[in-house]
Amino acid sequence: MASLTTFLKEKLFDVYIDQAPTANSILESGFFGSSGGVDKEIYRADILVQDACAVKIAPETLATYTAEWDLKVKTEKEREAEIENFRSANASLALKVRSLEERTEKSDAEHVQMASELVRTKVENEELHDKNDSLEGQVEELRNVVERQPEEVEHRLKAEMDRIMTRNIEVQNENRGLEEQMADMEKALVETKMNFAEIQAEHETLKQKWNELRRAIGP
Repeated sequence: MASLTTFLKEKLFDVYIDQAPTANSILESGFFGSSGGVDKEIYRADILVQDACAVKIAPETLATYTAEWDLKVKTEKEREAEIENFRSANASLALKVRSLEERTEKSDAEHVQMASELVRTKVENEELHDKNDSLEGQVEELRNVVERQPEEVEHRLKAEMDRIMTRNIEVQNENRGLEEQMADMEKALVETKMNFAEIQAEHETLKQKWNELRRAIGP
């Protein structure tokens, strides 16, 4: 098999070598043989052309060759179209992955911001609790003062106590409002975490499809 392959590749046209070339055949040797060099071989191209024209190819064989060539061209075009589709799909998935990465980064920033806001709200709520306890202590202290002061002072202190009580009610209302706001923010934070988890899952799915496409189209 190796000798046959060597013959077909290198010695098939040796039979047409002109062993005694004339000046005219040397002049026309550009049609066959190696170009340039002193020791190039001269081929009898006219005989080669005659032999080639003498080869008879049946129409059925020619039709078979034509069909095989058309099929090869069609297969190559389909392969090129498939590769182009893979490239387009790869580019589209790359854009989707980048978009998801940007959304993930944005969600991370929002998550951090909401966590910071929640901490701040909790601190404010603790401060209001402390103010409320302080005001209740002041009210109790004023009650004791009123009980020990004459009637004239009692009226003045009672007015101050009413003012403090009113302020105490306002603080309690503010405290309830902040607690409701904190509950809403905790709910929003839970929803954000769930959305973030869904985005991460979608991100991983797209990255896996992208890697599969890259493996499919090859390097």
